[in-house]
Amino acid sequence: MSSMSLRWRVIAFTIVACLIPAILITVACEYSMDKLGESMTRAYKVQAENLSDVIDRNLFERYGDVQAFGYNDAIKDKASWYQVGADKNSISAVMDKYVAAYVIYALTILVDLNGKVIAVNTKDAAGKSLDTAYLYSKNFADQDWFKQAREGKFYTKEGALTGTVVEDYYADTDVSKVFGSDGLTIGFSAPVVDADGKLVGIWKNFAGFSLVTDMIKAAHDALGAQGLSQAEIFLLRQDGTVIADQTGGAERAIHLGENLSSAGVASAKLVLAGGSGVETYQDASSGERYVSGYSHNKGALGFIGMPWSVIINVPERVALAEVASARMWALVIAFVSILLIGCGAYWFVGRLLRPVDGAMDKLRRVIFELRQASSEVADGGNQLSASSNEQAAAIQESVSAISEIRSMVAQTSEQARDSLNAAQQTREQIERGGQTMGRLAESMDRLTSLTDQLKEMVAVIEQISSKTAVINDIVFKTQLLSFNASIEAARAGQHGRGFAVVAEEVGGLAELSGTAAKEIQSLIADSRKQVEQVVEVTQNRIEEGRGVGRDSLAVFDKLTRDVQSISEKAERINSAAREQELGIQQMSAGMTQVDAATHKNNVMAVETANLAHKLLEECGALLEAMNTVQVVLYGAAHQQYSQNSNENIAVSAKASPTKYENRNTLH
Repeated sequence: MSSMSLRWRVIAFTIVACLIPAILITVACEYSMDKLGESMTRAYKVQAENLSDVIDRNLFERYGDVQAFGYNDAIKDKASWYQVGADKNSISAVMDKYVAAYVIYALTILVDLNGKVIAVNTKDAAGKSLDTAYLYSKNFADQDWFKQAREGKFYTKEGALTGTVVEDYYADTDVSKVFGSDGLTIGFSAPVVDADGKLVGIWKNFAGFSLVTDMIKAAHDALGAQGLSQAEIFLLRQDGTVIADQTGGAERAIHLGENLSSAGVASAKLVLAGGSGVETYQDASSGERYVSGYSHNKGALGFIGMPWSVIINVPERVALAEVASARMWALVIAFVSILLIGCGAYWFVGRLLRPVDGAMDKLRRVIFELRQASSEVADGGNQLSASSNEQAAAIQESVSAISEIRSMVAQTSEQARDSLNAAQQTREQIERGGQTMGRLAESMDRLTSLTDQLKEMVAVIEQISSKTAVINDIVFKTQLLSFNASIEAARAGQHGRGFAVVAEEVGGLAELSGTAAKEIQSLIADSRKQVEQVVEVTQNRIEEGRGVGRDSLAVFDKLTRDVQSISEKAERINSAAREQELGIQQMSAGMTQVDAATHKNNVMAVETANLAHKLLEECGALLEAMNTVQVVLYGAAHQQYSQNSNENIAVSAKASPTKYENRNTLH
């Protein structure tokens, strides 16, 4: 293996590396194909459920048809009851229209409560006349459908549709006789009541079983359109007996005697238990494996459904043909991919190695030139280290001087800040004094408003005094009236004696009122004088307070302006000190950075010299490694060629520099 060239090593490694993901991809594809197969087989369960649902939905409509027919107004025409012929029997005429409109009904009859025929259709769905007159002579009282409909024993369960008797698939003798066929029928019977809700008869529709077999054939045709023409569809009774099937594109056939459950079909046994699903089984006679989807009729739209089951069988080789094809193509693609990758690796490695030789020669020359440059870098590092030491000493002296200046400026700045703080505190005290004087002026203004209120009280007192004068006037007039009333009472003699007493009392009350009014007027006059004196004194005191407040505010304003001027000067001094301190800090930081950079340069100069020496050693090691790479790429035959190339390059290069010794180490 060690003597192999890189080309064949890469090809072998690439093929082995591709086999591992190819195997993993193949396993993943197999897993995916299995899942796809399971998904495709579940589709047959869905198709069986869909066919079962279609059948139940169609029979749901038939369940309601017979009840709807019984509400036709023609039934009220009792004069036409029992009459033979649609021309005489209006109910028969209506029945002919129903049969033509719905197509699926072979016969439809109405019987009375004794089982005697009231009316029957006279034409088929195509409008052809039928010989149904003999039915008028029959009696259906002994028929199960008649008894059940009359007794209300309908085909239903709790919470489902009700009102109709349903007869499972059977061969009806009357349908067979009238149409000359097998008479396969599904019967639907329902009571007929009059406007008062009284039972008057039983209506029965004979639905041809072809309505079910046609749905089965349509489902088979849909499978054929999907390339599944070999599919088989079976409709089973609850005992497993086949009542309809469609197989391999053949014509519809009825197998009343065949029982799939007894024949060992696994899906038939499962579906008869009332479930739905998909099963794979092997036919005992042919050995063919089948995918079997099955579903039990569950009912639809409130109709409980017929006790039937649907089975769809598809040969496994047909059902999973796409999966088998995909699996084969996956294997083919994996093989072709590995083959193409191997060829591509061979071509790519060939293209890759073509420029390698030229690159190796160039790399050798670069290595020898690098050795010479490293020696020169080492000498330059030595000189740079010496210069850096001298510069570092000068910088240290500058940093010491700047530190002393910085300390002095910091003291000046601190004193300026103390002066500024004292000025600001004084200014705040003066401002608070000014605010206090302002509040004093506001209090004087409020006292002025109180004086105005006292003046208003004087005006009110004057109004009360005027009202009191009016009262005195009223008292005088009342006394005069009392005197006149006394005179008139005296003139009246004995009859005016009582009036005289009243007049005397009124006069007394008027006198008392006059006395009280005079006292009130005297009190009001005294109050007015006192209030006027208070107003005058208050106004004088307010004016004095206002004068003092104005003088105080003027003094505080001047103090505020003076302190403001002092604060501004102190602030300017403080700002200048801060700027000087900041400038010195920046100078100090700059010198520190310069000092650090100088030391760093010194260290880097020493490190550069050492690295240059190490680089010389690495160049030799790189030459050895390059020779080893050539042996790996081209084999042992190229080793002598590499040694000759190294000697030629060494002769053409300049003389190798002497080894550098570190003579300057920065502590």
